[in-house]
Amino acid sequence: MPLRDQTGPEGKGPMTGRGMGVGKTSLAFDKCVLAKGTVSTVKGPNKQHGLKSGEYCRYCVKGGKSFKGGVQKSQNNPMIERLKHGS
Repeated sequence: MPLRDQTGPEGKGPMTGRGMGVGKTSLAFDKCVLAKGTVSTVKGPNKQHGLKSGEYCRYCVKGGKSFKGGVQKSQNNPMIERLKHGS
């Protein structure tokens, strides 16, 4: 992440490198988290927050201000999927 923008080596996308670029967040969100703000998650579908089904977004609140993190895709947990299907 040469530019600290979570895009991986040479800015070629989130899935290059060590997978550290998954989910792009704003600098203000990151600063809020480091300042021990309260983080909450909003799951889609949610029109108010612009989220589709299978997406989620985190928000950080500190000092009466809210900072939106990046919209991310929900990933299926293999263990939960096995429990759902009874295997």
